[in-house]
Amino acid sequence: MPLITFVVISVFTPGPNNISAAAMGVLHGYRATFKYLIGIVIGFFFMILVSAWVSASLLSVFPSLQSTLRYVGAAYILYLAYATFKASYGFDDHETKPLGFTNGLLLQLLNPKLIVFGLTLFFHLPGPHH
Repeated sequence: MPLITFVVISVFTPGPNNISAAAMGVLHGYRATFKYLIGIVIGFFFMILVSAWVSASLLSVFPSLQSTLRYVGAAYILYLAYATFKASYGFDDHETKPLGFTNGLLLQLLNPKLIVFGLTLFFHLPGPHH
């Protein structure tokens, strides 16, 4: 049950990729945003793979980290949800260029919410460290 709660909260709180992709879609349309979205998807997949590897490695060496990291990750996701709720967003009328594949990929590689999500997700999965 804690894992399901964490995943639901993490998935339904918008992170930087959701907010930037929605803004680009509104400003530039789907076609101009598509390369950016592909970068986000590939970056997400890569970061989840890295998170699985890091989690397995850390927990095999330091199994006592599991409970601490679980609470730190949950607190960070709740903080992000609160900060997103309190933030205000607006669109300027000035001309901006759409972001591309590299921008989407880098956003995911540097996305702290995704890193915490991936690490915390894999700390909860059953495996040899339990």
